[in-house]
Amino acid sequence: MKISRKLFFFITILFLFLPVSVHWRLILFGKHTKGIVISESKQRLEHIDLNEYNSKYCIIRFETDKEYIEFMGPEGINYPVGKKFLIFYSKKNPSIFFCLIFTDFF
Repeated sequence: MKISRKLFFFITILFLFLPVSVHWRLILFGKHTKGIVISESKQRLEHIDLNEYNSKYCIIRFETDKEYIEFMGPEGINYPVGKKFLIFYSKKNPSIFFCLIFTDFF
């Protein structure tokens, strides 16, 4: 099966924007702020084959109008403490948020 170059690029662009398009309401109608990496965490996880392993996460914090919210970043990717990320969150419920990290989308 052969596809045209234009169709290939169109499909590629759609694929790249899929994570952003899922969160379009937060991007258009939510508030945005900067999140900052405050520390690194290791967690012991059980894998499907029942072996335990340590997994590294960075802890990212952002400030809303009323509170601070902390969450774990992508697994296995070490960002330096102090690195900043763009975060979009819901005005009504700040626990609903979208962190724009180009290695992954949360």
